[in-house]
Amino acid sequence: MSRDPRDNLGIALDHLAVLDRHLATGRLDSAMTFDAVCMRLSAAIEVVARLPEPWLAAEFGDEWPRIRATRNLIAHDYRSVDPARIRQILEHRLGRFTTGVRHLVDRHAPGLEPELR
Repeated sequence: MSRDPRDNLGIALDHLAVLDRHLATGRLDSAMTFDAVCMRLSAAIEVVARLPEPWLAAEFGDEWPRIRATRNLIAHDYRSVDPARIRQILEHRLGRFTTGVRHLVDRHAPGLEPELR
């Protein structure tokens, strides 16, 4: 049975909230923090990928394939993930992804907040 898309939005918010906590309390040059951040980012993208395609197209448009490619890199080729590249994604793209998820929540599940903080 597939999950309701609104449930997936809630799960994505949870992953992003924990990712933010890792970034706020840990150093990205720490292997443990780097791993935790990568895994939460990958998991957030994975659950967002389960949303209806029209939602993704409306919110992310041409950005979606690059977002999905980031998840695939982390999930399938983790040993070759360049920490500098992940840092660049976090600094320049994470905000847009998080904002996109928030827009989807506002449109499809108003009032939904992360359960994990």
